[in-house]
Amino acid sequence: MCLMLTADHGPAVAGAHNTIVCARAGKDLVSSLTSGLLTIGSRFGGALDESAKMFSKAFDAKQEPQEFVSSMRKEGKLIMGVGHRIKSINNPELFIQLVNAEHLNHTITGIFSNS
Repeated sequence: MCLMLTADHGPAVAGAHNTIVCARAGKDLVSSLTSGLLTIGSRFGGALDESAKMFSKAFDAKQEPQEFVSSMRKEGKLIMGVGHRIKSINNPELFIQLVNAEHLNHTITGIFSNS
């Protein structure tokens, strides 16, 4: 599991690492999760703060999700908290591939079921 975390996030995976260490030390679930949450920072999980700001700003501006995504794309900005910086079209994240496949499957099914 530690190798998978390192491969996915790089060596600065403090939150996940601390959660595992606490759980292996026999701590309860809440204590283990809290340990991981308290180590979120700029090198691990830092996108949380920035994504909260982005989504809050879009919500306050009464932007629909599609408008928000389109405006970010036009400005050439990444949407923080979605995916990993090291992932790209050439190095895709498995989660994104699965969502895209499901969306494509749903879209194709929807096209044929309406005819």
